[in-house]
Amino acid sequence: MIDRAIHADGPFLLADERALVGRKCGYAPGSWDGNNFNMSNGVLTCTNGRRVNDPEVRAMMERAAPRISRRVNAAMAR
Repeated sequence: MIDRAIHADGPFLLADERALVGRKCGYAPGSWDGNNFNMSNGVLTCTNGRRVNDPEVRAMMERAAPRISRRVNAAMAR
C-alpha cells in the first residue's frame, strides 16, 4: 500500500532529471522508469551497477530531494 501511494504520482524525478540519470547511468532511452534508483553519500548507484559520483548528479539530487521527501512523507501520513 505504501509503495503504491509513493508511486501514485508517477516518477520521482522530472523529465530533465530522468534524462540526466539515464545519460549518466548509460540507460537506453525510455528504458528506465525514473523510480528505481539509489543515492547514498552523494553517489548514485544505477540499476545496472554503474556508480556515478559527480557534481551534476549531486546538484540534481539536492533539488529533487525535498520534492521526493514531501511525497514519501505524504504517503506515510495516509
